[in-house]
Amino acid sequence: MPTECSTPKRVCSFEGCGRDHEARGLCVGHRAQASQGKTLAPLRERARNGEGWRRGERKVPAYKQWRLAVFARDEFTCQLCRERGGRLEANHIRRWAETPLLRFHIPNGITLCRKCHRGLCGKEAEWERRFTDIVRGKPVVALTEKQLASLRPVIRVCLQCGGAVSRQPAQARRCSGAFCDHACRAKWYASRHQERACDACGRTFDCFAYEVTRRFCSIRCRRASLAFYGLSDGRHR
Repeated sequence: MPTECSTPKRVCSFEGCGRDHEARGLCVGHRAQASQGKTLAPLRERARNGEGWRRGERKVPAYKQWRLAVFARDEFTCQLCRERGGRLEANHIRRWAETPLLRFHIPNGITLCRKCHRGLCGKEAEWERRFTDIVRGKPVVALTEKQLASLRPVIRVCLQCGGAVSRQPAQARRCSGAFCDHACRAKWYASRHQERACDACGRTFDCFAYEVTRRFCSIRCRRASLAFYGLSDGRHR
């Protein structure tokens, strides 16, 4: 006999919708609307009013500066297990959604490692007094010029279309940060690929145009060719 589905029904988080669905967050219609780049102003207004938050709401310079200031004040050390460095996270002592005015207040933050942060998920109210006692009296450390530079966006030129691209320093150092979008990146790589025939097996393979010395499709073919001529090492791939 079939049983009723045990998956709890949830309500779409878009204001005014109220549609029941099984997934978390938006219903299917509003999720498709958001993926097409259309604005969801009522949803963002709810986040600003403290009724909830979305990941994009924290991708602002003020949040990144607050996070780095909390790390610098705590000397980049977890305040529970005292582990220095590693994967650190800045935790709000008083919850983000409940205290909009304290979201970027440095005394309202504390440095935790990922393991400790995950361990107190859902128990923020129990740890609030202890965290407040830990950070009480700690002076706010001024950020160095190098730390401030890591927060400033970097302007790069797209390698494909030549347009200006604004990227964060960490993203600008990656290859994906040199293009406007995925379309420009795909066009750039496609224009620099060419087909060649392997000198060992004759099979065609793709390579970049600047790899002028590449003659083999794999390391196995290269080793087989070197072994055929009685060589143990060579310059060509």
